Parts: sequence; C-alpha cells; structure tokens
Amino acid sequence: MRNDRRHHRHELRLRVPLDWAMTQVELGTALMSLGQREAGTARLEEAVRAFQEALQVRQCELAQSAIRPPMLTGIMQRFVLP
Repeated sequence: MRNDRRHHRHELRLRVPLDWAMTQVELGTALMSLGQREAGTARLEEAVRAFQEALQVRQCELAQSAIRPPMLTGIMQRFVLP
C-alpha cells in the first residue's frame, strides 16, 4: 500500500508538476499551522519538507521555462525563501 501511494505521488508530480507543487505548499501551510499549536517540532519538520519539495519542482520548472508562475513564486518567497 505504501509503495502504491509513493508511486502515485511520483506520477502526479511528473504529470502536473505545478499543481502538485501547489498541493505541497498547501500541505506545508496546514502542517505549519498545526505545528505552531503543538509541542515539539515534528509537524514543523514535515511542513519544511513539503515546502522544500514544492521548491524543487519550482526550480525545475524555472530551469525549463522562462515563465514564472507568480502565485507559486509568491508563496515560496513567503514561506521558504529567505
């Protein structure tokens, strides 16, 4: 089951990378909100991983195209980039 989920996730990332990245940003935002309310850092660490995965997609897309998706760029600047 876990391998099937991982495979499906990878397929989505390849098929619709910007949609997948936006989903990762939304997931990261939700995890960050939860992490701010909980003791410990587990949720915050998950949020960072989700944002980093979204950023990897963004960097790949920008390397392949001169078009910058403004919504994703703005979100990434707010939460991930210094």
